[in-house]
Amino acid sequence: MDTLNFTPTHKKGQHLTREERYYISVRLNIDHWSIYKIAKELHRPYNTINRGTVWNCVFV
Repeated sequence: MDTLNFTPTHKKGQHLTREERYYISVRLNIDHWSIYKIAKELHRPYNTINRGTVWNCVFV
């Protein structure tokens, strides 16, 4: 099993919540975390975070 993409609470097909979007924007803009690190912290796939930042303009 690939431990990097393992999510204990599987959220396939669900959108990012408002709180998750805020968390992502803080981590990207203030703390300068990578998308990979944020995805691991939120237990979300990398692509979900990447699409959320590029398509939905999460930046504050």
